[in-house]
Amino acid sequence: MTHLLLSNHSTLSSLNVSGIKIGSLLHIVTWNVGSATPPDDITSLLGLNVGDGNTDMYIIG
Repeated sequence: MTHLLLSNHSTLSSLNVSGIKIGSLLHIVTWNVGSATPPDDITSLLGLNVGDGNTDMYIIG
């Protein structure tokens, strides 16, 4: 059985596979604002200013 718990920030907080719990933290980001370009400083977009340092992987699309 697989459990995916997603927050409104598209963060994968827990994965349970065959009774083994694997703690992971994914930060998933998309940029879809018409024809606007992303900001030069993407620190807040990636959540780098949070300071917890626990993100295992960033997915940018």
